[in-house]
Amino acid sequence: MKQKLFFVIIWILFLTTSTSFAYQATFTPRITVSEEYTDNYFLTDKNKEDEYITRITPGFTVQLPGRNIGADLSYDFGYVMYGTYDENDYWQHSVQFAGWSNLGRNTRLDLTDSFVYTKDPLEQNDIASIRTTTPNIPIDSTIRQGREAYYTNTTGLNLNHQFGRFGRSSSIRLGYVYRFLKNDDPIYEDNKEYTYSTGLTYWFLPQWGFDANANFTTAEYDFSEDRDLLSADVRVIKKFTPNFQGYIRYSQINVNYDGIREDDKTYSPSIGFDYSVPDDTSLSLDIGYFENDSGSSEDQSGLTLDGQLVKFFRRGYRSGSLNLSVLGGYDYSISGAENLGSEKFYEVAGSVTYQLTRLLSGTLFTSYRYSKYPDVIPERTDKTTSAGIGLAIQPLTWISFGLNYNYRMVDSDVRVNEYDENRIIFGITLSSPRPYRSGHY
Repeated sequence: MKQKLFFVIIWILFLTTSTSFAYQATFTPRITVSEEYTDNYFLTDKNKEDEYITRITPGFTVQLPGRNIGADLSYDFGYVMYGTYDENDYWQHSVQFAGWSNLGRNTRLDLTDSFVYTKDPLEQNDIASIRTTTPNIPIDSTIRQGREAYYTNTTGLNLNHQFGRFGRSSSIRLGYVYRFLKNDDPIYEDNKEYTYSTGLTYWFLPQWGFDANANFTTAEYDFSEDRDLLSADVRVIKKFTPNFQGYIRYSQINVNYDGIREDDKTYSPSIGFDYSVPDDTSLSLDIGYFENDSGSSEDQSGLTLDGQLVKFFRRGYRSGSLNLSVLGGYDYSISGAENLGSEKFYEVAGSVTYQLTRLLSGTLFTSYRYSKYPDVIPERTDKTTSAGIGLAIQPLTWISFGLNYNYRMVDSDVRVNEYDENRIIFGITLSSPRPYRSGHY
């Protein structure tokens, strides 16, 4: 009830930021019909069963742009039918919302919400694209199996105020995120997460600045220990050229458990750089070292990595992009299908999209993740490999065809978690070539 009241107040604030609220709404409908084959329906190591899955998914996108306020809403709902296990047929839902409001000349308020209801244990495949283009989208690195329904919702509110010195853009940031996960399968634990954040970027000399951030997260569980995480980082930035800057950073995470488990801390210094050429290349790399001081398990240490590369290329009508990401270090799996505590991990992912002809485009992606969970007794290690290839053809502006192949393999110390799966998906999408418009100014 408190969360609902809070966001009603925010919407009132959105609608009162401009006395001359003007808009032109656009509405774009679509529908997708797809047929999927999987050779391992229940994602098991032995006794694999194949299945054919039919999805009929209508959807739409509404855009409401304005001078000082705007919003985008996408909703896709579909009926999922199984060839053999038809008792598991169900309705799936996916909602994405983004709203923004200019509270002043240099002040912006953003409100976002993402809701997913599904029985598909594997919702995200192209890890590299998510890591490089939408890094705020959470990716569950734990293992989910079976075909019981689950749903998750993430709501975010961010306030950003910009100010400048020396021609640089300094800013002050405030944020709030509320996220929950609900599972029909009792082997997975429901959880909630509340995160409050603040940050400051300030340029005190033409080529020198600093960036400081702090986040406080409260994680609540059905039967595991609740916990609070306080994370903070500060970095000193040196601008070498308009496109290139380097920095040194120090980060720390303190975790307090609401139970018998002892608290722990993680310290991490690092060095890195950012390089960006608009519409061509975006490259960043952060390399460091972490040291974990844990009272409940063996202390951990090792290398930290955080790198992203996005490269765009164009030759006539042929265009595409290359996305690469590498991650490594120490984290806490607080909001996934499994509550496994701290995690030492390394991950590499890549994807390529390319317009092969005027009508035909292709996608290729792969990823590998190594996860070690020292808090689990006995200690557990998971290795996850995924790869896929896809082709899409659009002979007319209102219709497109897609054919995709996905492969996933999990190697784990827990034998029941191990499996490999092959999926083939063919889909047809019908969409309005031009959005319907209405509104006033």
